[in-house]
Amino acid sequence: MTSTRMLLTLWTALAASTQAPADPARALEWHAADGRGFEGIYLGSAAGKAQFAGPAGVRLAVDVAQLGDGERARLAELDHSGAAALAASSAAPFRLAPSPARNKLPQLNQGEFGSVSNNCFPNALAAFLLWWDEQGVLAVPVPGDTHAKAVWLHERLNDYCSTTEAEGTATRDGLRGVRSYFQHHLAEVAALRVGTDFDGSPANLARYPVGLAACLLNVTVYHGDIRQGCHFVALLAAGPDGTLRFRSWGQNCQGKLRVLEENPTPGAHGPRGIPATRREIDLTHTSELPAWFRQLKIRFVIDPAEWNGLIIAVPYIYQNKPGRAAPPPDPLFEGLDS
Repeated sequence: MTSTRMLLTLWTALAASTQAPADPARALEWHAADGRGFEGIYLGSAAGKAQFAGPAGVRLAVDVAQLGDGERARLAELDHSGAAALAASSAAPFRLAPSPARNKLPQLNQGEFGSVSNNCFPNALAAFLLWWDEQGVLAVPVPGDTHAKAVWLHERLNDYCSTTEAEGTATRDGLRGVRSYFQHHLAEVAALRVGTDFDGSPANLARYPVGLAACLLNVTVYHGDIRQGCHFVALLAAGPDGTLRFRSWGQNCQGKLRVLEENPTPGAHGPRGIPATRREIDLTHTSELPAWFRQLKIRFVIDPAEWNGLIIAVPYIYQNKPGRAAPPPDPLFEGLDS
């Protein structure tokens, strides 16, 4: 049976009705005989193992004998209907996704790279691209050490993301920049899914930093009570209790979400349908941060009225190069804007 950690990871996928007709493009909820649950798209069984495609490109094999009687009957139905074979066929162009340690994400200080100082989005994206490179997932297509590759990435990402000194990177430009990087440098190596989510609630944020997912969190920065502007950070981890770990200005930041202003009504100037509740990330390790960080009294706030939210990007690696297949279904992106 899969480990508890994998089950908890997959539990974060978007729910799909177990009463719906079998559909290979939708994630279904499954349960082990001991009651633990997970979600995934069933791809077929071999050697006593049922294969599932989970969120963020994660695949897992589950011992069929550890599933309940009803679940084994569902597997048989999907096999008989051909739905499992269809799902497996759609996923065939891609190899199983690795699950590198997210704590290995490089700590890049944006001030050391690029020709534009207001380059927080390219810096956060470059950290994930370097992480994929260093963990053997997707290579940055230029020789050199981490610093040389970071310089190369910043030069291109500033251009692809239309990053300017005056305004930094807007969310729409960040989305376009991610796609442009893949089109220019990875189109024959990997397919891409990218989307946005402006729901900053702890339970929702906890769904995303799993597997290979690059999670770029837009926050509003304050120096004390003085607003400085919006800022993208690289989100490493998020818990349903509101705990967060992220990289910003070369620092490893940890904190916990706290409601600043509860407002269940969507704001007039924020994302449609998203409650206007403002939350602050209370840092829990300020003593470990540099003196300048503390002296400026830096605060991070997630404010829907500022269009703070996540950009999520996941690569799906082709088994054979060159490849051009569309990315496979992924429950992580159901319902997201892209």
